[in-house]
Order: sequence, then structure tokens, then C-alpha cells
Amino acid sequence: MKRYFFDYKAKNEWLLDYRGQEFPTAASAVDFAQEIVQNLKHSLGHDWSAWCVEVRAADGEKYFSFPVGHELAA
Repeated sequence: MKRYFFDYKAKNEWLLDYRGQEFPTAASAVDFAQEIVQNLKHSLGHDWSAWCVEVRAADGEKYFSFPVGHELAA
């Protein structure tokens, strides 16, 4: 299992994931990131449309980035 970190990023703001989550495959981490994006889209507490969710390795390498303000491909 590999640990992935799910950071939230806007133009000049970051919300960093310091704990991460372990997943058996990169596809599982992508699915989880897409779930996060969907939850943020439906959040009533904050407008997340300018944000994205970035999936990173422990060393900071970026694997994927999913914008909250755009539709995700199925």
C-alpha cells in the first residue's frame, strides 16, 4: 500500500494534508480525490469553486490535480 496526500489548493492558499491515506492502487487514490471534489462542490459552508484537490506523494511529488469548479470526466 502506498500513502497519498490530498492537499487543497487555491490561488494563494493551501490546506495541506499532513496525515495522508494509504491505498492499494493509484486508481483508488484518484477515486478518493474525486469523491472529495464532489463533496466540496456540494458544501454549503464555503465556495470551493476556485480550489483544486492535489494528490501528492510523501516527498511532495504531484500525481494528480482535480479542479473543484469543473465537471470531472466519468
